[in-house]
Amino acid sequence: MSEAFKLELCPGPRRSTPISRIESLVYKASRRAKHRGQRFEITGRDLLPAPDVCPALGIPLRYDGKGQRGNWATIDKIVPALGYIPGNVQIISWRANRLKGDGSPRELLAIVNYITQRIKASEVL
Repeated sequence: MSEAFKLELCPGPRRSTPISRIESLVYKASRRAKHRGQRFEITGRDLLPAPDVCPALGIPLRYDGKGQRGNWATIDKIVPALGYIPGNVQIISWRANRLKGDGSPRELLAIVNYITQRIKASEVL
């Protein structure tokens, strides 16, 4: 993990850095939580150290908002109903967050099982 991800949050200008991106993600999440009436109790420190690679898809994460959107770092609520609370948030890629959507683990597993069965039946792989 790069040293930039291990830095503590501190005051001062930090444009286009992983820390500033995390602070921006936290601010935007606070606005969404307020709008939706969800709990919001996190700070940027709750997301450190930030991963270099998406833990769900294994793709490199981008903290600069450049490149393919699928690689952008986003805040994921592990259990959406709990809101943004310490221990219930993690950084994953935009793509992984979109795929996860609002499906329950049971629904996501059902989709995986369905696709696996269809592939086996058609011998695509």
